[in-house]
Amino acid sequence: MMSVSQNEPPGTAGFRVDVSRGQRIGRVSSEWFARPDDERYLNLPDLYDVVRGRAERAQARTVESRAIKVEASRDNPERLALVVPGRDESVAPTHWSFGQLCTLVGAPTSYMRQLHAALSAINLQHGLLSHRAELVKTLEARTDEDRETFLRKGGFSKSDATKIIETVLCEERRKPESIFDFVQGITAFARGKVHQDARLELEGKAKRLMERAI
Repeated sequence: MMSVSQNEPPGTAGFRVDVSRGQRIGRVSSEWFARPDDERYLNLPDLYDVVRGRAERAQARTVESRAIKVEASRDNPERLALVVPGRDESVAPTHWSFGQLCTLVGAPTSYMRQLHAALSAINLQHGLLSHRAELVKTLEARTDEDRETFLRKGGFSKSDATKIIETVLCEERRKPESIFDFVQGITAFARGKVHQDARLELEGKAKRLMERAI
């Protein structure tokens, strides 16, 4: 049994941080900057808001691992997509989910990230088919609102964002799912601009968008 002295104050004061006694660990900063956008946040509230919003807009389903198909195009060395049962459109795995998929089939994640998308797809598909079948929970999080918000944050107007999404849909027969898809759509949209200044401005935004993902 724990006893409390009557002389103790009802509460305690907050902790004081002495910054002069701390130290700067460069490895922490470098690891943070090396992370992709979906794993890099400045504070916990921002991370919570993004994850919660993604969960509220997503549909959670359970599928068998062997039923997942991995797709890649030789014309696009960066794009890898997954086709899951019950969904017409393919989904682009996030940085984290790609690592989880590699772990599931026993493939080295860091090595797989360096491969051409087509080679990664072949290895992952072989692993999914030959590995013991397991039930995998999928969270499938992208809507037109998400796509438009992403482009608006990149400096595009609402009108341009809508036209870029429509351009990708027209050329690829699907809506953009990855940064590369958006960049391709922006570039195609820029080609239709008559004035060179407007075209160069769009191409500059596309370049900055790609640089953020590298």
